[in-house]
Amino acid sequence: MNEQKITILLVIIGVLLASLSQFIFTVDETQRAMIIRFGKPSRVDIQPGLHFRLPSFIDKVLYFDIRIKDYDADAKDITTKDKKMLKIDNYSKWRISNLLTFYRKVRTVELAISKIDDIIYSVLRNVCGNYKMIDIVNTKRDEILEKVLKECRKNGKDLGIEIVDVRIKRADLPRENENAVYERMQTERVQQAKKYRSTGRKMELIKKAMADRLKIELLASAKRDAEILKGEGEAATIEILAEAYGKDLDFYKFYKSLEIMRTRFKKNINIYSSSDVEFLDVFFKR
Repeated sequence: MNEQKITILLVIIGVLLASLSQFIFTVDETQRAMIIRFGKPSRVDIQPGLHFRLPSFIDKVLYFDIRIKDYDADAKDITTKDKKMLKIDNYSKWRISNLLTFYRKVRTVELAISKIDDIIYSVLRNVCGNYKMIDIVNTKRDEILEKVLKECRKNGKDLGIEIVDVRIKRADLPRENENAVYERMQTERVQQAKKYRSTGRKMELIKKAMADRLKIELLASAKRDAEILKGEGEAATIEILAEAYGKDLDFYKFYKSLEIMRTRFKKNINIYSSSDVEFLDVFFKR
């Protein structure tokens, strides 16, 4: 009798637990949940934990993964501002940001990826169409991606999706156009180099002419200043000598006679002269 009671009790507990499972559900930390009652959203954005609901034939629980997801898109052709064709290979990161909007407009992750692909490609095509190929490949990629991300976020918000990041992995030329584009780029670079050289030679001639003119002006100014200083020095010398010699005329005549003898007789020679030679007056007494 006891065994029968235990069996009946276990059956009752099992039935109760089975019935209870129809009224409770759990939401994981990586998820958010939504209850659909008779085909319409009843409770939205249910947080992680243990929750109660009506039986499953009334309330249906939908779970949504809110973690950031990666999407690696296939490479697609894009035309640049300078009419170059590029094959852009991009990837993005996204997550569900608004459960109700996502459920009404997207519902599944597969459809969300398809819409994200359309959004990113459309925005990339429009933004890159305003830039030259060299800007996309090298110089302005960060600026371009910033504009692309801003526009993608705006479009994704309408679907309950947050596009966290968009990046370009590769930007290549289509194979059939590579050689033609490279040759055109090389021709453009050669022409640009010739232009730079021509401009450089022109600037060189201008700088050289300016330097030569400045040199002539500096030399002329320096020569003029030198002549002025020389004239002032000679005038000062004459004035000083005149003042000095004026104090003793006999000494002045003697000094000048020595100067004449030093310049005219440079070797040891005998001099024969009468006593009336003017510059020898100082050596003879009359």
